[in-house]
Amino acid sequence: MRIGVASWEYPPNHTGGLGRHVEGLTKSLSKLGHEVFVFIPERNCPDGVEGINFVKIHSKKKGFTWIRDVNELIVQKALELKLDVFHAQDWITFPSMIELKPFLPVVCSIHSTEHDRAGRILKQKNYSLELEENGLRVCDGVITVSDFMKKQLVGLFNVAEGKVNVIPNGVVSSDFSSDGSGGNILFLGRLTEQKGVEYLLYALKDYEFSGKIVILGDGHLQKSLKCFVDNLGLRDKIVFVGFVNDDELIKLHLSNASVLVMPSLREPFGIVALEGASAKVPLILSKSAGVSEFFTHDENALLIDPTNPSEIISSFDKLKDEELRSKLVDSAFDLVNSDVFDWNKIAEKTVRVYENFTSSK
Repeated sequence: MRIGVASWEYPPNHTGGLGRHVEGLTKSLSKLGHEVFVFIPERNCPDGVEGINFVKIHSKKKGFTWIRDVNELIVQKALELKLDVFHAQDWITFPSMIELKPFLPVVCSIHSTEHDRAGRILKQKNYSLELEENGLRVCDGVITVSDFMKKQLVGLFNVAEGKVNVIPNGVVSSDFSSDGSGGNILFLGRLTEQKGVEYLLYALKDYEFSGKIVILGDGHLQKSLKCFVDNLGLRDKIVFVGFVNDDELIKLHLSNASVLVMPSLREPFGIVALEGASAKVPLILSKSAGVSEFFTHDENALLIDPTNPSEIISSFDKLKDEELRSKLVDSAFDLVNSDVFDWNKIAEKTVRVYENFTSSK
């Protein structure tokens, strides 16, 4: 099958889980014997990946004009390649998917919605929200990463339940192998409203712990979070590292962590939890994170309400029990090394979604 995948990022030129997803999926699709073409802005294109044909899209435009220009070029190149299916990853590439619908099967992946990125349900539509709505209406099939996201698409976007396929993110566990024997509390993610970092910091303001709280990520809330840290009197306990997209550096910080905390208010998935489990770091996960659907409280993670400081503190206290700690780590490690999060199995499920439509066009 000739598969086109449109994405605005690809490692090492990525800012979050989307790029990791596209990398894992496309590599495994190639291993299955498919011809894979990744349409990507030239500035985010990697030097080369075995088995992947990168179609570089060059545009000097900016803002929404850049989005329109890039998608017009994607349509032109996609038609030239005579693809069997076109797979749009996230809303930025939806315009090209919509234009290609009359010519070939089109599938979209939803990794988050504008509601998630805003950290709340939006009352007024904006450009990206309208694109999401139009893309979800037009596409043949939808893939998303959790039941949390499926319910949102059905409830807020009126997508037919049978149109939405839940296929989680995956992880190459060996890329992050470690012993999780460090002493730091680690947060790994963007500094935005949906991530809930301030709730973690507030809960820990009077808590005694060794090591540091390491904030690995960047975002528009960084400045206000630093002021918040000062007001809480935590300046000496917090390290703002900034954005890191190098797996070796992420692995280094995981190896220095005693726990990985995900205090998200809205999180479609949370691929960092898989990376933490791969590194044998205990997990404290928000119940509002899609990835928590795959974990069991007190079995392979500790699940919390991120807005409840006492639940956060209680989880840290629980991890002082070495027997429970070892159980959580070992069970989570087994989970992330199972078929559930294996990229080859994920690619096979994705191909089955494609095949629902390729036989009819």
